[in-house]
Amino acid sequence: MDATIATIIGATIGLAGTTLGSLIANFLGEDYKRFRDAQALAGGLAGELASHAEGAAMMRPLLDTLIAQVAAGTPIAPTPQEKPVSRFYDANVSKIGLLGASAAEQVVRTYDLINAFRLAMGRLYDADKTEQSMQLGHLHVARWALGKAAEGAGLIDRLHAFAGRGYRPFRRWDA
Repeated sequence: MDATIATIIGATIGLAGTTLGSLIANFLGEDYKRFRDAQALAGGLAGELASHAEGAAMMRPLLDTLIAQVAAGTPIAPTPQEKPVSRFYDANVSKIGLLGASAAEQVVRTYDLINAFRLAMGRLYDADKTEQSMQLGHLHVARWALGKAAEGAGLIDRLHAFAGRGYRPFRRWDA
């Protein structure tokens, strides 16, 4: 009887150990996978935002010139363009939460400001070419949105730092 009880206890301990080991390995594996997904997301967003920042630096002087031109009474006649998109952000918007609440908020805010710039520029093409005040208004909104988006420049560095960070199990990450 004692040998049977010892065998049952041994088997139970073995089963519990195996189950616990499997659970830990499963949780660690999933945690690591989510961390790697978050790193890839941070790196991709940093790259896309850096590209947008380079374009924004070129747009600021152009916007100032256009504002001065329209304010002086010379309307502009822009040719319609297809609205640009942020392919990486658009494809991964459902994963933004992987970056943590603070970074997700800043990423979404920055992309919404970029979108506000794009909408203002798109409305400029739709505005009546003779309506100086409408053109001026759209240009001012575009310049404002571009300036506000540029305030988030530290986000790119923050995302780069997160993308290069090492993994530590069950550590709460926030980019």
